Amino acid sequence: LTRVSNVWSSFTFILGVLIVFRTNQAYARFWEGATLLQQVRGEWYNASSSLLAFTSSKAEKREQVRAFERQFICLMSMLYCAGLQTVALVADEKMEIIENKSIDPKALSFLRTGVDRCEVVLQWVQRLIVNAMDAEVVPIAPPVLSRVFQELSRGIVNIHNVRKIAEIPFPFPYTQMLAMMLMFQTLLTPVLTAAFTHSPIWASTLTFFIVEAFWCMNYIASEIEQPFGEDMNDLPIPDMLRDMNKSLLTL
Repeated sequence: LTRVSNVWSSFTFILGVLIVFRTNQAYARFWEGATLLQQVRGEWYNASSSLLAFTSSKAEKREQVRAFERQFICLMSMLYCAGLQTVALVADEKMEIIENKSIDPKALSFLRTGVDRCEVVLQWVQRLIVNAMDAEVVPIAPPVLSRVFQELSRGIVNIHNVRKIAEIPFPFPYTQMLAMMLMFQTLLTPVLTAAFTHSPIWASTLTFFIVEAFWCMNYIASEIEQPFGEDMNDLPIPDMLRDMNKSLLTL
């Protein structure tokens, strides 16, 4: 029995190390995904704030400035929404954007049927800025305006970094190996506990807590390693979009 106990202790220790490693990796994926999405929000909001601060103050340009601001804010809302939809498994009807009446209906139809919507909207935003600069609606020097483009580009790079987490799952063989080891432990733990413990109550109690602890850790890891859905433990994607829209409308 002593040899069996030593072998079983070694097996349990190895299983625990493997589960802790998976849980650490899952939490790292969860935290990195949340951090990158917040960085995207910060970059794109800062670009919006800087650009609108540079709009023309001339009286004869007032209507053009208002039209530019409405269209730009709408496009930035669409851009953040498209970025979130690139990585999130959330129904479209839950993703609310600022009204898009200023956008050409043909362009919206193309956006609904096309792919890479985030890249398309980003290009629209950049063209809108360039046209506004040519029309002196945003009368600033190109070197100063380049900061806005840099923040837009950093945002799209972060979106693609989030796609790395969303599209590349935790290695399947590792997950399957853990499942097999957990099943093996679940079957043999009651037998060994009953052999080493004379009390049925203690044997059942120890078996329950040992098995439950290992399975709970494994299920926690599987729950948080892909945080872009609609489960309770996933990131609040629709709320993040609503918060961005609120900030944009404040501008």
